[in-house]
Amino acid sequence: MATGRSSWLTDMRDGWCYLVTRPGLMGLVIIFALVNLFVGIAEAVLTLMILSFTSPDALGVILLSTGGVGMLLGGLFMSVWGGGKRKVYAVFVAYALLGLGVLLAGVSPSVGLVTAAVFLAFLCLPTVIGASQAIICRLKLPQPSRGESSPCG
Repeated sequence: MATGRSSWLTDMRDGWCYLVTRPGLMGLVIIFALVNLFVGIAEAVLTLMILSFTSPDALGVILLSTGGVGMLLGGLFMSVWGGGKRKVYAVFVAYALLGLGVLLAGVSPSVGLVTAAVFLAFLCLPTVIGASQAIICRLKLPQPSRGESSPCG
């Protein structure tokens, strides 16, 4: 990796070369990118689905309040637990639970079921985000490559 002052193109090329030579890390990055893409699509569709059977006020309660409480509790859990020794397993279990939450949200147009599913999905997000950043930024990247302004700094 380049050290000192270098252009962002050089940094991107060096980062790409680093990823290509580490297939396990490349696989994790691809999984993270795909899950983020599909979760973003699911969030957009879920919003429309909830509005199809309930009011905008209920949408706010379901997504913002329940999701926010789930995210807060998940963040507190991740702060106390730290992701464990095998962070890759923590990420995959959290992804599985996140997927279960998204799946349950689409099963039936029931306010209670969708609320519980959103809570479960948002509860898992801090573990997914925290453990994945710990894997990539803290464990797999050499110190000079982390950058001072990136989340890996």
